[in-house]
Amino acid sequence: MIRIRIIYGEGGKAIWSAGFILFANRLRDLGHDVHDDIEWDQPDAIIADIHKHRDHVENVLFGFSMGALCATWAASAGQPIALMVGYDPSGGTRFPPRRATPPNPIGRNVRRCLCYVHKFDPMFISAPFTGHGVEIVQTWSLHGMVQGNEWLHQITLKALAEID
Repeated sequence: MIRIRIIYGEGGKAIWSAGFILFANRLRDLGHDVHDDIEWDQPDAIIADIHKHRDHVENVLFGFSMGALCATWAASAGQPIALMVGYDPSGGTRFPPRRATPPNPIGRNVRRCLCYVHKFDPMFISAPFTGHGVEIVQTWSLHGMVQGNEWLHQITLKALAEID
């Protein structure tokens, strides 16, 4: 069984997260076990949830913006993660103040890691993932639109289907 955790960006599950909300609902409609009730600034709660279910499920993390950064913080605890996808991890914006910190490097406990990064959006600074086996996919989508980009969702769905 696969347990997917959706981690929304700063501001949480709100209208500006429409792309990720729709994607979470789509994943549920496809029969996946989707959880999207943990905020981006609560990596310890995600770590505890992964630990609780580590022997029973394949753990998957999808994060957008600050949620993608949170996924790296949670993954750094060393629990097994089958798939992690970062939708344009944020390195902050040009509007101070921001609490963004660099993403933690991805370790060998993450079986597959995709990171979608915008090529150009002057308002947002991306913080691409680094570390073991990170696959970077670049897009021209603006930061707020990356979370709803169908081309990227298709890549994610294919990766999800490949989990043994």
